[in-house]
Formats: sequence, C-alpha cells, structure tokens
Amino acid sequence: MYYNIKTIEQEEAIYHKEDQHLLNAREVANQLDRVYSQLIKVNPTNSEYRYSLAKLKFEKGKLFKGTRDDDAYFLFKKVLMYDPNHLEAVLKIANIHVLKFEWLQASKLLSSLVGKIDNGSGKDIEIEFCLIYATTKCIYEEIGRSRTLVRKRT
Repeated sequence: MYYNIKTIEQEEAIYHKEDQHLLNAREVANQLDRVYSQLIKVNPTNSEYRYSLAKLKFEKGKLFKGTRDDDAYFLFKKVLMYDPNHLEAVLKIANIHVLKFEWLQASKLLSSLVGKIDNGSGKDIEIEFCLIYATTKCIYEEIGRSRTLVRKRT
C-alpha cells in the first residue's frame, strides 16, 4: 500500500507541474517513466505498475511517431516486454516496418494479429489494422510475384 500512496503523490506532483506549464508532454512522460521504472525495480511482480509502465511507454512512443521512428520502435518493443498482448503496440511496430519498406517484417506481425483484432479492440484499431494489413499484403504479394517473374526470365 505504501507504494500506491507514494505513486499517487508523485503523479500528482508531476501533473501539477504540467498544469502550471512547467513541463511539456514529453517531460511528463519521462518523469512518469522514471517513477514507474523505479517501482517495478522495487516490486517487479506488481501487475498494476507493469500495466502503467506499458501504457506510458506506448503513449511516449506515439509522441515520437513520425519524427524518430527508431525511438518509437524501441518504446513499442518495451511495451510488449511489459504487456505481450498489447495489440496496438504490435500494430504500431508493424506500421513502422511499413514506413521503412520492411514488408516481410510488417507482413509477419500483421498476420499474427489476424483473428485477435475484433470489435472489442476498438474501431480506430480495427480501421488502422485493416488499412495497414491490406496495403502490406498487396505490396508483399506484388513483390513476390515480381521476384517470380524475374527468376523465370533469368
């Protein structure tokens, strides 16, 4: 119970600084990351801390998205370390592979999500999955057909 009260007090202090515009979103995420990382070191089996840290790293990864894909990729991988069933983190990693034209890796990750994404996942996740999956599948299959044609001609 001590850790929960201390955590709440630390979170309140961080968010209070954000409300006073002393911290931006990235600084808030960094400070909260340090708080939960320390809590996990002290109590590694506490699922509440692991969930909070996974959620925090996911949100932090979304801040990096588009500007520093390698940093986002690393953070989404960390999310999966704390919560291996975080479908949205897998989807974001697959999307980073698509942005880097790494079609095989994207296709494998997206194929692993087939059947796991459903109405309970949320409409935005479903739509994002469908768009990325359809695009990747078409391009990956087209690359495969092109390679086959090249092999036949040589």
